[in-house]
This record gives sequence, C-alpha cells and structure tokens, in this order.
Amino acid sequence: MSSLAEVQSVLKSSFSSSEFHSSYKKNQTKMAKIALALFLFALFAVAMSARVAREEPAAEVDPLEQFRIEINNAITKIKNMNGDKVKEIISEGIGHIQEGLNKVTEVIQPKPTSA
Repeated sequence: MSSLAEVQSVLKSSFSSSEFHSSYKKNQTKMAKIALALFLFALFAVAMSARVAREEPAAEVDPLEQFRIEINNAITKIKNMNGDKVKEIISEGIGHIQEGLNKVTEVIQPKPTSA
C-alpha cells in the first residue's frame, strides 16, 4: 500500500492541476489560431469563387473572323502603298538583314587581337 501512495504522490507532484490547465490553455490557443487561419482561408476561397461566378464572360470572337479582319487590314495597307514606299521598306529590310549578318559574322569570326 505504501507503494501505491508513493506513486500517487509522485503523480500529483509531477502533474499538478495548474500545470495541466496552463498547458491545456496553450494547446487550446494554438488550436484556435489554426482554426481561425483555416476559417479565413475558406472564407477567402468562397468569396473569390463567388466573384468569378458573377463576372460575365467576354464575347468570344470567331478565330476565322479575326483572321479575316487582319488579312483585310493588311491588304488595304498594301494597296495604299506607292512604289517609293515599297522601295524604302525593302531597303530598310536589307539594311536590317546586313546588320544581323555582320553581328553573326563577328560572333563566329572574332577580330584578331594584337598582342
């Protein structure tokens, strides 16, 4: 019997009610914070999904119709060009191509350095 009394006294001293309540309150506070975070996340998710549902989708443009409009615009621009404008565009294009080729040539064949 004395051993049972000793065990009880050890348990009472190691797990006093104040320690139990303070650790319980700490755990309860942590759990409350976690629950609040999850609640806010769920609230945000529901609010955002409701917002998306209320928005009206943009009117879809038929891809073939869009392509036809772009082709018609390009054709009208080409019709409005005169011979001088075409020559200018071609000369600018040739200039850009020459610049690009010069850069490629410099990369492939670097200039010899004097040592």
